[in-house]
Amino acid sequence: MSNTDFVTSVYTNVAGAAPSGAERDLYVGMLQGGGGTLTQAELLALAANAGLNEQNINVTGLQQSGVDFL
Repeated sequence: MSNTDFVTSVYTNVAGAAPSGAERDLYVGMLQGGGGTLTQAELLALAANAGLNEQNINVTGLQQSGVDFL
């Protein structure tokens, strides 16, 4: 997957909307091959631990109610 496609996919899943061109370029620039030093896995880890992602998956609600086990 290209860095551009990767960033667009991760950003859309975390933020709930596609990134603007400037936002996309910022994160692509952080990746190896785009001038930065991060791997796709490292950027994914940063996104997974972002406060916006915690809100998106309702971490507080999960702490209070748990996850259903089937």
